[in-house]
Amino acid sequence: MSSLEVVENDMPPISSTQVNQEYQQASRQFSEMGAEDFIQGVASNAIKPSVGAHLFLGSVLAGPGSNKANNTTGFRFLAMAFAESSHIDGVAGCIRSAFGALASNPVDRDEAELAFNEHLQKCNASEQVFHRFSALLHGSLHNKVFAVGFNKTGTTSVLMALAELGILTAPQQEAERMFRDWAARRFDRIIDFASRYEAFQDIPFSLPYTYQALDQAFPDARFVLTVRTSPDEWYDSLLRFCKQVFHKGGEPNWPETAACGYNYPGFVNEVAHLFWRWNDFGLYDRNRALALYQTHNLQVQEYFSSRPEKLLTINVADTDSYKALCGFIGREPRREVFEKLNASQ
Repeated sequence: MSSLEVVENDMPPISSTQVNQEYQQASRQFSEMGAEDFIQGVASNAIKPSVGAHLFLGSVLAGPGSNKANNTTGFRFLAMAFAESSHIDGVAGCIRSAFGALASNPVDRDEAELAFNEHLQKCNASEQVFHRFSALLHGSLHNKVFAVGFNKTGTTSVLMALAELGILTAPQQEAERMFRDWAARRFDRIIDFASRYEAFQDIPFSLPYTYQALDQAFPDARFVLTVRTSPDEWYDSLLRFCKQVFHKGGEPNWPETAACGYNYPGFVNEVAHLFWRWNDFGLYDRNRALALYQTHNLQVQEYFSSRPEKLLTINVADTDSYKALCGFIGREPRREVFEKLNASQ
């Protein structure tokens, strides 16, 4: 590795000069200590961790003469560094190098990924860290994917499937905090947020008007419309979910809706008023909800009717829907059907 690229991010800047100095220092230590002692030293923090050291370790793990014992130790260090580092893009460079030599062999790659995920679990890494690592290992997606079906249509199953396929997914609650932007039809911040990730679901991406703005901003993006077997099935699932989460299993009422603290105080109440307009129709009014659901699905399909390659409509309960999604985004399937997640019993 003769030249280094420092990836820009929103963390405190690290100069290329500093990284090169760290890299050269790690190289000298490697020459003095030998491969095994060097990797053990970095893994145990006897050698001070740094972005340059991370990058050099990656070149060692992927380079000629590397062996499984060294890789196992290196994976443990990389997992710790990746889970804890404040300069995540610097560590990402190391991971790309470390797994680069394995990428051409699916068996070795899968074995390495399992080992790495095991170490991440021991570090109590967040779910987003797992997804970020998976995205680094499998490579970035050329086209963004927006799941534009309403909540309770299998959007969580779709997003987790995309994450498993190595696609960088957006943090849902951070996205939901832009609901007021959607209500004011201000899409600039939503588009800026979307530029940082590859896959998206639920509010504000599943709401009317957002998909048009995203289609204009990201001409190569793909859109997935998730639907249920029937509108009534969708509504019943929505009502069960809201009763469980927002009303402690009881009947819906406005005081509990207004007092719900999910995401930020007033979020649930704002969605109920500004999107569902249940203040005009009655809380969880069935006819109002069904009309919105059916109208949204029709409008999405009509919008993309002249460009069918941009839209995939699926019911995650269908046995062929998972492989249809994989084919739509150009990824090899990793299971037979969708994993059922966030289901309302």
